[in-house]
Amino acid sequence: MPIDTLHPDYQHHLDAWNKLRDVVQGEDAVKEKGASYLPRLSDQSDTEYKSYRDRAMFFDTASKTVEGLVGMVTRKPMSIEGYPENAEVPLDSVGREGESLDGIASQTLEEILAMGRVGLYVDAGENENAAPYISVYYAESIINWKTELIEGRELLTLVVLRELVTEDGEDEYEHEPKEYYRVLRLSEGEAEGSRVYSVTLYEKVTVKSGNEFTDEFHERSSVVPVKRGGRRFEEIPFTFAGTRGIVCECAKSPILDLVNVNLSHYRTSADLEHGRHFTALPTAYMTGVTSDRDKGTGRRIGSSSVWELENPQAKVGFLEFTGQGLGHLSTALEQKEKIMAVLGARLLEQQKASQEAAETVRLRHAGERSVLSKVAGAAQDALTTAMRWAADWLNVTGADAITVSFDVDFDTLSLDPQMIDKLFAMLESDRFSFESFFAMFKQANMYPEGWTMENELEAIAQNDQLLGRPSGEEIIVEEEGIIPKPEEDDAEDDA
Repeated sequence: MPIDTLHPDYQHHLDAWNKLRDVVQGEDAVKEKGASYLPRLSDQSDTEYKSYRDRAMFFDTASKTVEGLVGMVTRKPMSIEGYPENAEVPLDSVGREGESLDGIASQTLEEILAMGRVGLYVDAGENENAAPYISVYYAESIINWKTELIEGRELLTLVVLRELVTEDGEDEYEHEPKEYYRVLRLSEGEAEGSRVYSVTLYEKVTVKSGNEFTDEFHERSSVVPVKRGGRRFEEIPFTFAGTRGIVCECAKSPILDLVNVNLSHYRTSADLEHGRHFTALPTAYMTGVTSDRDKGTGRRIGSSSVWELENPQAKVGFLEFTGQGLGHLSTALEQKEKIMAVLGARLLEQQKASQEAAETVRLRHAGERSVLSKVAGAAQDALTTAMRWAADWLNVTGADAITVSFDVDFDTLSLDPQMIDKLFAMLESDRFSFESFFAMFKQANMYPEGWTMENELEAIAQNDQLLGRPSGEEIIVEEEGIIPKPEEDDAEDDA
């Protein structure tokens, strides 16, 4: 079989991936596909269909949802432990194009949330002395793979990556598209029980023979990567990440249901705008005309025009649409927007006039946080694996101890101005401890990352000194705990 043979699981998910990619890219990508997402009405000409499509409103819901969810995961800096600060590959440029680890992490999260699948690959090119880098491969680019149980571990033995690149043409202004296939193999070595990892790059070339065109694959390079110190790889440095973890199997995208409703909303919008276009403006009519002059061909409408009708029984007026029929389409749009909000697009939710109970809000978003926690877990596992491979490539001591992790505590507390006023009042009246006060504000993300209660009390004491407040109002931190502020003198109270 040819090198570009597709894995059965890939073929099964490809249509969904294409749809997801178009919707996440936004309105232009969706409308460019024409009838694939917005079928033509009966007997529509090309011009009529273009107007029908252009009038439709596409809600950019999916991409905004993905951006919002990624923001929830990355709202606090991720933790990287065990990676040397003076490593040859700094964290701010670990990607192939010089991307930072934070940038690769965000891209990994976006792909898992949008497509349900992504791949991270560690390589150093054909120069074995070059520093390794991490590349992100989209789901559509990972076309084939195989695994084998080796010494109790399920290891990748084959990965085929399709790479679409643009290279320089015959002159400095020309861009020539190229299609490459990078084949990663893990095969048996010469010694018993040993394994050899190799990388072969093929270029896909279309060859004309007579009146027929055939595809050929020309080998461009083949290399057996070697780590620093001449050590060989015993596994392919490529890892998947998806909603099921760092496993090979494809999984349903977390936003697929949202995308399907998003497209349905788009089609309903097209019908509504189409109806509004043809019914919004009133149409003049005439009845009882008795002559060609009365027919009013080419008559102008407006206060500066005069109509003379010979038949005194003739009537004129305007046909106006009441809008009752389009009301059902407007209602359908609202219903679909609510469904999208339930499916994860919280940015579309309308704030309720009445205050919701905290438990109601917590339960309403529990499912979303659960999915988000799984996605964050898969991303951090894949990033950890990739960073360990990169460190091991450089012969860094303790590479297996490197860990990358996100803060997945999404239960942040929301404090409105009224609640803050009440908390301050309770604190001032000694009905609320400062420890509890600080804990609530900490949960509401109102303090800097890593800020402790001791930091806060020291900062308050410094403020008192800067503002010239009496020392008796200062809050002092000592080993035995917090010293409460002194009570006011009774004499001052009497005064």
